[in-house]
Amino acid sequence: MIEVRNLKKTYKPKKGIRVQALDGINLKFEDKGLVFILGKSGSGKSYFLKNLILNEWTNGTRVIMLDPEAEYLALTRNLYGNVINAGNAREGRINPFHIYKILTEDGTVADSKVTFNTHLKMLESFFKIVLADAPLDV
Repeated sequence: MIEVRNLKKTYKPKKGIRVQALDGINLKFEDKGLVFILGKSGSGKSYFLKNLILNEWTNGTRVIMLDPEAEYLALTRNLYGNVINAGNAREGRINPFHIYKILTEDGTVADSKVTFNTHLKMLESFFKIVLADAPLDV
C-alpha cells in the first residue's frame, strides 16, 4: 500500500500569480491496484508523481515508469535508474505507446474499443519481452 498525506505545492508561473496546485492532498493506493492521475495543465500531476516516486524509491520500492515524453528522465538518472528508450523517433525507434488505427476485413476503421483492446494486447506482449527478467510480483 502507498499512502500520501497532506501533500502541498504552490508555484508562480513566469508571468502570473501564485497557484496553489496541490493543497493538503491525502491518498491511499492499495497493493497491485491500477491508478490514473488526471488533471489540467499546471494542476500538480507531475509534481505529485515525482514526489511519490522519490518517496517510494527511498523506501526500497522498485519503480517502473512508462515515460514516452522523457519527463522523468532527469529523476531516473539522478536515482541511477535504467532507461529504455522505446519512443525516440530521431533514432528510428517505434513508439509502442502510439495507438494505430485497426482496419476491419472490409477496410473500414474498426471501433475504438477494438483498436484499444488490440493495442493493450500488443503492449502486454511488448513488456513480456522487454521485462522478461522482471519478477512477476512487480
